[in-house]
Amino acid sequence: MLGREPVYCDDAFASVDERLGDCARHQRGVGVRGLEHGIDTATSEDRARFGILSVLAEFQRELIIANIRDGLAAARARGRIGGRRTKLTAEHGTHARELHEGRKHTVQQIADLLRIPRTTAYGYLNPETAAQRTFSSDYYSDP
Repeated sequence: MLGREPVYCDDAFASVDERLGDCARHQRGVGVRGLEHGIDTATSEDRARFGILSVLAEFQRELIIANIRDGLAAARARGRIGGRRTKLTAEHGTHARELHEGRKHTVQQIADLLRIPRTTAYGYLNPETAAQRTFSSDYYSDP
């Protein structure tokens, strides 16, 4: 009979009701008592209220995601591109690769010449990652 005895666990506290609800919803026999809203899932009324709050929280999250996607699409339509600005122009990237292919300069010397970190220079010199980079002409200023 030891396998059929109920197992009691310590109380769990979470600062966000939805996250605790997501965890508890997938566990059989786990009850939730909300201190802020006074919800105790041991009663059927509170389980229904908890379910409604969970659905509303999920709906709110989906609205936020949809608004973010719409905002990013609108920004792209206006010509704005997200992400980090590139350090080098296409000409400077080509020049760096030419210096590196000539084997007369080290990567550190090329990085110092272009005033970029050595790790960034490696990214521009690596043929696989260099093909993925988009160069910008208006962000780089000559020293």
